[in-house]
Amino acid sequence: MTFPQYVDYQFTEHRPLDHDAAPRQPMPVSAATPLPVHTDDRSGTRIAAAGAYMSALPLSVFGPALFWLTARPGSMVRREAAKAFRLTLVMGTLTLVAALLLDGSFLAEKAFVAGFGLWVLLSVAGAVQAGRGEDWESPVDALIDRIGRARSRH
Repeated sequence: MTFPQYVDYQFTEHRPLDHDAAPRQPMPVSAATPLPVHTDDRSGTRIAAAGAYMSALPLSVFGPALFWLTARPGSMVRREAAKAFRLTLVMGTLTLVAALLLDGSFLAEKAFVAGFGLWVLLSVAGAVQAGRGEDWESPVDALIDRIGRARSRH
């Protein structure tokens, strides 16, 4: 729902306009008037974006990939599905590499459980933020951006 920025006195008062009088200033909208935070504010869009994160829990990278393939290009659902895919792929890879490097040791199981738990926690956090309609940057996205900027400097 959009809100008008100004109320025109011409249409709100029941008296003839005086064309010789100085033009009236438009009345600004109250600061308490809620303004839209994002362009895709339909609840179905936000639920689908949250679903992209939550689908990764039972379906791994295939859940977010399915959301990405079926979403409209440029939509919030497609952006969040890409983030969920990247989060799942990176966290899964890091968890497996850590477990393989520590193969046979006491820490291998702990590294796997910690990586899995962190992935679940970040997926739920992403789903909550997407459900609110907020553009959330996960720590994985921040790390990837930082690595990309470091490479571009050299």
